[in-house]
Order: sequence, then C-alpha cells, then structure tokens
Amino acid sequence: MSTLGAILSTATSALQSHQKAGQVTAHNIANALTEGYSRQHVSLTPVGPVQTIDGWIGTGVRIADITRYRDALLDHGYRQETGIAAGFRTRHEMLGQVEAAFLEPTEQGFGATLDAFWDAWSDLANRPADDNARAMIRERGRQLASHLNRLDTALNEVADLGRRRLADTIARINDLARTVADLNTRIIAAEAGGRTASDLRDARDLALDRLAEIAPVQVVERPNGGVGVTMGGVSVIDDGTFQTLRLDSTGGTWTILTEKGHVVPALGGVLDELAGLMNETIPAYRAQLDNLARSIVSSVNALHSTGVSPNGATGIDFFRVPAGGIAAVTAANIALSDAIDSDPGNIAAGTGDTDGEYRAGANDIALALSRLRDAPDATYLGNATPGGYYYGIVADIGRAVAAAKDGATVHETLASQIQNRRDSVSGVSTDEEMIKLIQHQTAYTAAAKLITTVDEMLQTILNLV
Repeated sequence: MSTLGAILSTATSALQSHQKAGQVTAHNIANALTEGYSRQHVSLTPVGPVQTIDGWIGTGVRIADITRYRDALLDHGYRQETGIAAGFRTRHEMLGQVEAAFLEPTEQGFGATLDAFWDAWSDLANRPADDNARAMIRERGRQLASHLNRLDTALNEVADLGRRRLADTIARINDLARTVADLNTRIIAAEAGGRTASDLRDARDLALDRLAEIAPVQVVERPNGGVGVTMGGVSVIDDGTFQTLRLDSTGGTWTILTEKGHVVPALGGVLDELAGLMNETIPAYRAQLDNLARSIVSSVNALHSTGVSPNGATGIDFFRVPAGGIAAVTAANIALSDAIDSDPGNIAAGTGDTDGEYRAGANDIALALSRLRDAPDATYLGNATPGGYYYGIVADIGRAVAAAKDGATVHETLASQIQNRRDSVSGVSTDEEMIKLIQHQTAYTAAAKLITTVDEMLQTILNLV
C-alpha cells in the first residue's frame, strides 16, 4: 500500500506541475502581442528521492521556478540606441520648427524681403525725384524690419515650446522613476522567497525602456532583485527610493537638478537636446539675426544720414537707433525711425550742394545704399554681405535639420535591429508554445492515467481481502 501511495503522490506532483506549466504556456500565448512581455519558462526539477532498502527512489516532479527569457546586454544596447535616436528625433522636430519659420527658399522668406529693399533703392536712384519711389522704400523698410521682428518671435515661440516640452519631460521622468522604485519594492518583496517575479520585472523593464528614451541611464541590478539607476553618475533611483528632478533657470541657463540640488549632466537624449536647444541653439540663431539687424541699421543709417531729403532735412537715420546705440539694436526691436515712418519725404536720394541744400536729381546716396547688397561687413557679419550672411544662417539650419534626421534614422535602425534580437530571445512564438502545451497536456494525461491505474491496483488488492 505504501508503494502505491508513493506512486499516487508522484503522479499527483506530475498533475499539479504540468497543469501549472500549461497555465504558464497559456499565459505566454495570451501575451504574445503584449508590449514589453518576456516569454516565461517553467523550470521543472525532480523532487528529492527517498532511500529504500532497494536504493534511492524518486518521488515526483516540482516547479523550481518560473523564469523569463531576457538578455541584459541586449537591454543595455537597446536603451542606449533608442535614447540616442529619440534625442536626434527631438532635435529634428524642434529645428524643423525653426526651419519652417524662415520660409526659405520662397518669395515669403526674408531673403526676398531683403532683395526687395535693395531693389527699392536702385529704383530711387533711377527716379530720385519720384515720391512713389520714396513711398516704396518706406514700405520695403517696414517689411524688412517687420520680417526680422517675426523671425525673432518665431524663435521665441520655439524656445517656449522647448521649455514646455522640457518641463513635461522632467515630469515624465519623475513619474517613471516613481514607477520603477515602486516596482523595485514589490519585486524585492516577491522574490524574498527565492522565486522570480517575471511579470513585475517585465513591467519594470518596460518603464526603464521608456526612461532610456528620455535620458541616458545606467541600470545596475542588485542581488535582492532591485535596480539602481543613475544619470551621468547621479543616482535617481535606489531600490525603493528615488529622487525627483526639477528645472532651474538661475543665471539664464537651463539646468536639471535633483531634489538634493545635484546637477544632472548633459549626456544626450531628449532631455539634453531640449536643454541644449534653449541654452545654445536658439540663442545662437537669435544672436546671428541680431548681428544682421545691427549691420543693416548701421550701414544704412551711416549713408542715409549724410544725404539731404526733398524736405531739406539732413542727418536723418533711416532706422531707429535705441538709447543704447547700435549695440542695442536687435531683430526684435529693429524699426523705421520716426522721421521716415511719418514722412517718406525725409528719405534722401543724394547729398546736398556746396551749401548743404537739397539737389534735385542727386542720386549718389541711393546708389550707394543699393550697393550695400554686395558690400561685405567685417564689423558684424564676419566680412560677409547681408544676403550671404542670412543665407549662411539658413544653410546652417538646413544642415542641422538634415544631420538630425540622418542621426535619428541611423540610431532608429540600430535600435530596431537590437529589438529584433531581443524579440528572438524574449518574444513569444505561438507555434512553439502550442507544441509545449501539447507536451504538457500529454504529460498531464499520462499522470492521470497513472492515477487511474493505481486506483485499479488498489481495487484489486481490496478485492483480495
């Protein structure tokens, strides 16, 4: 009887083990399309044998652990590449906004506006006494100033968008850090008995993947099942605790700080690209537009103020000069002077006579101003012409957008390749799982048959009594 009881116990262990193994297989099939899910594997192991007079006899099977197929090196590679790709993608999106604001090459771009301004002076040189030519110059001057104003506003709008996205990104990092810390706590508790909390680990890895898309992270797994996460050497997650990040603009530079005041270094990714956009990229383009505005105001005023208008006025600036002088001129504040804005009759086409009086038909100032189109400026434009300098800005933006797009494409491809390799390790093949399910079903059926057989043997023995 004791031998038959042992057989029943062995068969029962097989029933229970293969039933649970089948449940795990069904769980795999159910989650074949679940993002972040890792294929789980039931590790079966023999139950410890017992010693009899005839030797050691096994007592069945049990589930040692339910583990998951996962490759830490592939996880690291994927997180690295997807983070870099997300950074390039963000840069491409934000610079694309800047590029769109310039509207080049179109008739609505500033290049066409600048050419129209110089053309208007050429027209005045041909018709120095024509009031309509002067009215056209005033209008072209207004358009030029207004266009630079709009470009500066567009840069401000992109910067504001960057600030909002950066704030949202930091909030997202804090949410993900809280999620990872919470999962760490649950995993540590769940695995205290020595079994793997596979589903919890999948949820944590998915959160870490999302975190890596925002900022470069270094993940270190601890013996207790938790993980530590650092950004640029600064700890943000330590098992069940985490540090929130905040945005700081002290001194005019945007930096990311932990709640303890540690600076998170710029190491790439979305976070770094957004901060770099506000700290470097936008200010650099704005400074170039400011230099262009100063060059135009300085060179045009220097010539125009030497002429005499039909109104008999001389020494008049064409563009307004702020209280701080030419150095205070920016793309944001460039405007016509009050004298020109109020009366195009104050526009000078030529210099005066020997007595400083207006000379009808004089066009030397208008000619000189029209030639500024091709005049290099060493003071503000690095010896480039106004048009050449402006198109240099446009070309630089275009190159940066193209480079960002190329970078995103390259690293997205690398991330995709690594993801395919991760899928080959962790992904679920429904065909393979169905084969496993049949195997467990067969084993379960055999164990059930064993129990039925033992029951028949018991009935035989009872009938002999």
